[in-house]
Amino acid sequence: MKKAGLHHIRIHDLRHGMGSILLDNGIPLTAVSGTLGQVPATTAGVYDHSLRKGKSIANLLSAN
Repeated sequence: MKKAGLHHIRIHDLRHGMGSILLDNGIPLTAVSGTLGQVPATTAGVYDHSLRKGKSIANLLSAN
């Protein structure tokens, strides 16, 4: 990662980012929770920022 000029990122960060992006793009909560191996209530609690704000993390990342 250092050689490629990338910041340190954990696998957990990638997983969380993927969950946020899927929800931001309108993928149903049940589909995202299944992909992540969680029950929908857990996914809703962890990703409530994506569900409530309606701001796409993908758009925020592409703006930089």
